[in-house]
Formats: sequence, structure tokens, C-alpha cells
Amino acid sequence: MSIRDRFAKHQDEVWRKLSEELGGVFKNEDGWRHDEVEVREGDWTVRLSFTAHAGRRSEAIYTCFRAPFINPEKFRFELYREELAHGIGKLLGMQDVQIGDRTVDKMFMIKATDEKKVRELLADEELRKLLATEQDLHVVVRAAVDGFGDGFPEEGVDELVVEVPGKVDDGERLKRLYRLFALLLHGIGRFSPAYRRDTMVQPKG
Repeated sequence: MSIRDRFAKHQDEVWRKLSEELGGVFKNEDGWRHDEVEVREGDWTVRLSFTAHAGRRSEAIYTCFRAPFINPEKFRFELYREELAHGIGKLLGMQDVQIGDRTVDKMFMIKATDEKKVRELLADEELRKLLATEQDLHVVVRAAVDGFGDGFPEEGVDELVVEVPGKVDDGERLKRLYRLFALLLHGIGRFSPAYRRDTMVQPKG
């Protein structure tokens, strides 16, 4: 068995275990690059998968958490390390934000369309501690860039995305990232109409 095959087998085992612990579904349809975990988090559908970004010299692989939702207020928010800015597509119409936490403000560039909302979103102490453990983190609320498959509208859907460089196969780190993602998702839900069931993106059938 090649080193790549060993890695793929180990990663499959870690992702499958994570899926079981979260009560989700693990999918492996066409090799490691198409692995996916799908989990119900409250009213949302969260997907863990790999995604690719064009790098300076080659394509870069990221481990990515995504969840679609209806966002009538079009709140936009982005958090990233300045060193990673070359690989991130910037959103327009946002202002720089300082949240008043020395560690987080020093580690990340934070931009948002609504400073009050993003301060409220990032006020959670547990969330701030989790952010401080992930130096290469990228978080963004944006218009969904890819479809979410059968059962989801093709237009008018936004998404929360949390991604980190590389293929993460550390189960404990994946659980921390999922917790971070869930805190952000529920935080957005507390101030956005997207949290109400009648405006949530729900699978049909």
C-alpha cells in the first residue's frame, strides 16, 4: 500500500468516526478528494469536505466546513490571516473591525458590513478561545459559490464557510473546528431572520 493510500485510509477512518460522533453521514464516492461528512446542526445542514484554491505556484487544498442559509439582510463577514490574503477572494463593501480582544485582533484581519453584529457574533468567550487555536483559519459569510445539490434552491442562498489549509485528519482538531463552526452558525442565527425555520434552507421531501 502506498503512502498516499495509507493516508487516505487513515483519513477515511477519522472522518467516518467524526460523522458517527456527530450523528452525521460519511460519503466516500470517488477517492479522498471527494470525501464528505454531512451533519444536521439544529435547522442547518453542515458539510465537511475538501476544496481547492489557486495558490501562487500550484493548487492548494483546504479542509472546509459549509452551511447554506437564507440571509435577507445580506450580512457579510470575513476573518483571515493577512499572510493568507493572496489565496482569498475579498468581499466588497466591508469595513475593518476590531473586536477588543487583543489575541484575536492581533491574529486576524476582520471585515464586516455591520460592525455591531460582528462584535456581537465574536463576543462569545468559547468562540474566541477556539479562534486563537487556529492561526491559519479563514471564515466568511458570502453568497454560495457552489450548489448544495438536490433539495436546495439554486439561487438566493448564502453560506457560512470555515476553512483551514491542508487535509485535516486529526480527529480532535476536526471536532474543535466543528464546534467553532457551530458557535458561529448559531451566533448568526441569534441576530438574523435566517434562524427562523420558515426562512431556513431546507431539503425538499
